[in-house]
Amino acid sequence: MSVENRPYAGNWSGDIKNKYRKVTSWTPDAIVKINGDTALPGCVECKNRIDFQSFITSVNVSGGVDSLSCDISMSIPRHYGDSIFKEGTFILNTGLEIHVYYRGFFTTSSLAPEGDTFTDEVTGDQFDLSEVEMRPYYPVFHGIVTSVSYEPK
Repeated sequence: MSVENRPYAGNWSGDIKNKYRKVTSWTPDAIVKINGDTALPGCVECKNRIDFQSFITSVNVSGGVDSLSCDISMSIPRHYGDSIFKEGTFILNTGLEIHVYYRGFFTTSSLAPEGDTFTDEVTGDQFDLSEVEMRPYYPVFHGIVTSVSYEPK
């Protein structure tokens, strides 16, 4: 008789981390690319890149017959202050190219090429990615930054 099946053990398990916890991976509802990437160069000396995708709190795209506009709000922590300001000016300025993609609602398969596989490192299971149902991203906005405002809090 194993320890897990004994009446006094209750719900004890050697693999408590994975037995009673379900891990869910979430994808973002919108992807914003600035100059073709989700990150911009930060410090020149240390060659780091600042990923602005994690700071985005809301994306609003409004389209009409005559014009299309997009508002992006970010909440940037204070400890990024040295990296997001270059010579006293905010790193995000006018003239940057913006691409906004929204995640679709309906799932579809065969987004990956045939024969493209993924092997799970833990279990060793192999999955055919062309059979996995995914929600594709659709381009909804392409434009140029015309105004930037910064409010310290």
